[in-house]
Amino acid sequence: MFSPFYQKKYFLVGVCFLHLNCLAVDNSTYLGNLNGFTVSGFSDSANKTSLNLGQSDLQKKLPANLGEALFDELGMSSSSFGQSANRPVIRGVAGSRVPIFMNGINSGDISSLSTDHAVASEILFNQQVEILRGGESLRYSSSASQGMINLIDSRTPTTLLSVPSISFVSQYNFNNQGFTNGLLVEESLGQWTLHVDDTSRQTNNYQRADGQLQANSFEHHNDFGFGASYFRDTGYSGFSISQYQNFYGIPSTEGSRIDLLQNRYQIIDEINAPFEGVSKMSAKFSYVDYTHREFSTSGVAQTFFTNKAFDGRVELFHLPIDGWLGSFGIQGGQSQLSATDLTNPLLSAAVIPTTQSMNLAAFVVENKTFSSVDVQNALRYEFVQRQPNNNIPYSDTANFSNPVGGGAPNIISPINTQFSLISLSSQGYWNYSPGLALGLRFSLTQRAPGVDELYSFGNHDATATFDVGNPQLSKETSNHIELGWRKNTGLIQGKLNLYQDYVSNYIYALYTGSVDQGKNYPVRQFLQSDAKFQGIETEITYNQNGSGFSGRFFGDSSQGVFTQGGYLPLQPATRLGGFVAYSYNSWKSNLSLIHAFGQSNTVYSTFYSGPSTSGYNKLDLRIAKALSFGKMSGAIYLQGSNLLNDTIRYSTTVDTLRNNAPQPGRAIVAGIKIDY
Repeated sequence: MFSPFYQKKYFLVGVCFLHLNCLAVDNSTYLGNLNGFTVSGFSDSANKTSLNLGQSDLQKKLPANLGEALFDELGMSSSSFGQSANRPVIRGVAGSRVPIFMNGINSGDISSLSTDHAVASEILFNQQVEILRGGESLRYSSSASQGMINLIDSRTPTTLLSVPSISFVSQYNFNNQGFTNGLLVEESLGQWTLHVDDTSRQTNNYQRADGQLQANSFEHHNDFGFGASYFRDTGYSGFSISQYQNFYGIPSTEGSRIDLLQNRYQIIDEINAPFEGVSKMSAKFSYVDYTHREFSTSGVAQTFFTNKAFDGRVELFHLPIDGWLGSFGIQGGQSQLSATDLTNPLLSAAVIPTTQSMNLAAFVVENKTFSSVDVQNALRYEFVQRQPNNNIPYSDTANFSNPVGGGAPNIISPINTQFSLISLSSQGYWNYSPGLALGLRFSLTQRAPGVDELYSFGNHDATATFDVGNPQLSKETSNHIELGWRKNTGLIQGKLNLYQDYVSNYIYALYTGSVDQGKNYPVRQFLQSDAKFQGIETEITYNQNGSGFSGRFFGDSSQGVFTQGGYLPLQPATRLGGFVAYSYNSWKSNLSLIHAFGQSNTVYSTFYSGPSTSGYNKLDLRIAKALSFGKMSGAIYLQGSNLLNDTIRYSTTVDTLRNNAPQPGRAIVAGIKIDY
């Protein structure tokens, strides 16, 4: 019934290398570094608005998922559907407004469709996790009003190695009896570099702060990747194949379970200095075959999701022209997404009809320094088209009760839609003194409605809602203004961000007051209204990368409201936090505390008022001892999470999950990492 995750479906594919005459993608030639945060960009102006967690930052955390990796960064929070489906929330926006890319190409999974869908990527051996804003995000997407995420791995090698490289990680979580094991091997043979990695996570249901086991919170997943690159004097060509399998529980009142499989194929070709005026040309292409089935706790298959997606980008990086340094390129993709109700005798009946989506974009990003002012300008045009299959009937019929205020429509009629999106960003940072900068950024971004927002009609067991799409939705337009300050030198450093967004035609799910009598689920319909976001973020660090004592203090707060009145749903709580760390010889320790205030701003419509969320304190500790065995190095470590055993509920998680499944209670993790 369930395809066991641990039965690895290793596969071999034919390898083809692709060479084009106008390619480009990676701007690693111009990577800047700002106090340990390396950012894809061409000048300091980009570095001041984007953030990167490098491999050393990830190794300090060894997070179980992407949401956990970014949770303590400024403006970042996470939704939570158990231990596997934890998608990042940036400044109060989530889903398709926070695009996730892998190595500069769309991830191809459907985690943006619903928060119970896991991000189909293991983070253990990632090289970098980039949070890109402003012009940098417009190189990849029009949808990222507050930022996008780019996961970078080494599955398609980018360098020749002089010696083999091996990494091994093994750890055990005493709370959920969970094992994590990972192995990565890379070696160069002549002009080739080969890569293979494999990671397995197997966890049982976790224990809550009240001592109860949280039903349907288990996770069993495996991520395997293989890649190879051939290096020339002028660049390299490479490919990678990967398979991600995950069978995990959704700890809702329904207790859904998801069996996920994603195969991903990627090709890269890169040329250095191909002709006069261009420093680099490269291209990236991917194909993703994604499926997942949702089951009841009794093992009955309920819904089948599929997504087959092609994506590619071509980008050229030019040498300075009158002091301007930047890139321009094109990006395009095509996908076929569907959600089928497996309980319907017709078998082809839809929750979301099979929909063909196509997008094509052109973009340019330029940077220049005028004396003490760093400037970045960016422009992106994107065309999006969606074509649903009107011949597939919907599985569910409207059987609604209590239609307060008119309720939801009895049925919708999917129609073809297309959107022309224009997005731009302009920012400047004034370096008014060595290590001190003051900046201003304005951006306008436009987002096309998602397939689910347009065409959904039916029960969704994982969220315990009956979702009704709206084919008449128009594009969202976000006008963002942000003021930032940075201190980047000295023992004490810091930053401050103030921002505000005005969003016209903001798409949201309105709880209509109706209830589906078939499953007693509340009915929510996708509608539009104008909205406003505003927030503040601040951080002070002491001796962050030095030995001895170091520390950090941070705080962030954001609020989303409808301009006509009322709060937006699922907004993050205001937080204060920080850490104290000590490093001496081979020992490192870190004690961190995050306090989240209660979130009572949950009333967001005339018809629905979600319950408030209590505040919490999250106390974590990590102690590590470095190891050295000749050519091998590594560490043994002990991590404690939620040591106060506080009951933690995220206000960014839908009520049906938040109320039924608080976060894990006190957890102790012991592990070892070895590198050669």
